[in-house]
Amino acid sequence: MWTVHGPLLHYIRFIKEIEDGDPLFEVTKRGGEIEKVPVYKSGMSPLEVAEIFETTRGKSGAQNFKVSELKPQKLGAENGFRFDYSFATKDGLLKEGFAVGFEKGEKLHMIVFEGASLHYYPAYKQQVDRLIDTIEIL
Repeated sequence: MWTVHGPLLHYIRFIKEIEDGDPLFEVTKRGGEIEKVPVYKSGMSPLEVAEIFETTRGKSGAQNFKVSELKPQKLGAENGFRFDYSFATKDGLLKEGFAVGFEKGEKLHMIVFEGASLHYYPAYKQQVDRLIDTIEIL
């Protein structure tokens, strides 16, 4: 995870090699117990990945989570997908983000950028888009 001002305000997260049967990311309950979340299945469509992302973020406290603009996205030479999203935190902070991803060798790879809607998301979105445009998959 990369951030300039802290992960509560914005971050970019690189999630690689999500295998069949693994969650996109873990959600920890208060007390340290791992929350049960949907898991990735190789061959899932981009829509199905967006749906399990939405459910997983909901379990991590995101409220009024909305996915929008699911579309194809190139990552290096790989054909992938992209979707935008928005939500509110439990404290009412509005956030926006996007996720890009692709499947290679039956494993999912994703990059997620998220930030506070009022400043941090719009301030860094173009830079993150340019970073993603430069990615080469080895």
